Amino acid sequence: MKSGKGQVKKPRTGSNCNVGAESCTVGVKADMTLVPVSDADRDLLDRITAEVILPNGPSAVAQTAWPSSTAPSGRSSAPPRKCTDMSLSETNRHKDPAAVAPLDRALRICRRAGRGATWLSGFAFIAVCALVMAEVLLRKFFGVTLGGMDEITGYVLAVSVTWTLAFALLEQAHIRIDVLYNLAGRRMRAALDLISLAAMTGFVLLVTYWAGQLLKSTLQFGSTSNSALQVPLWLPQSLWFGGLVFFSLTLLLLCLRVFVYLLRGDAAGISRLAGIKAVEEEVEEQAAISHLDPATQG
Repeated sequence: MKSGKGQVKKPRTGSNCNVGAESCTVGVKADMTLVPVSDADRDLLDRITAEVILPNGPSAVAQTAWPSSTAPSGRSSAPPRKCTDMSLSETNRHKDPAAVAPLDRALRICRRAGRGATWLSGFAFIAVCALVMAEVLLRKFFGVTLGGMDEITGYVLAVSVTWTLAFALLEQAHIRIDVLYNLAGRRMRAALDLISLAAMTGFVLLVTYWAGQLLKSTLQFGSTSNSALQVPLWLPQSLWFGGLVFFSLTLLLLCLRVFVYLLRGDAAGISRLAGIKAVEEEVEEQAAISHLDPATQG
């Protein structure tokens, strides 16, 4: 390239700069950070691409953008349809069918109820800790005991555990051994998730049944605790049984939702609902919590 005075001028191109072949001489150098992408993120991107962006394949998008009918002048008889012309309902109809909408709504209700029960259980544990501390101090310095604290602590522990199991399930917080799980493929992981969910559902339903039988016999005989408090056992057992019923209902709803994914052959959906969180996801969650918590800030 020559200038008006006949001198050769080097073209200013950014191609080599963009690919990192040479240093960038134009503008300010940008700092880039490589972010690792987990398998769950790839599965979610594939599902969104298949169901929302390309619900009927690439040919359907091509037909939408470039209508086949043309006017005699050679131009299209109708203007190309823009992405902004698609309504939100048209975009969402390619997601989960309307038949599973009640299941999703019920699971959201279970999640909110489980979160509330988890908060209440946490406050109950704090209250019990405060009472135990007060009893220790009173016994140490004044020789006075409140009495029955071990019994009350047991009731609070049993009731709180059953009412928080559902929220832990929906948050994928239950402990699972993932030594072989992480080595398996996507379909094998989905099969293991189905087996574990079915085994847990069967076990919890069995425990819930016998808990109901125990509550029934307690009400029949009017049993009370064998302690100085003489607590009617139907009261803590009713709360304990209610938590098991709530957990069983959540498990059944989750099984139905996972069964829909199974019928559709969506292994990623099964793992997303009933699987194990990847290490990257747990690290990201902890990093987000640390970022939002002012106590961790320097």
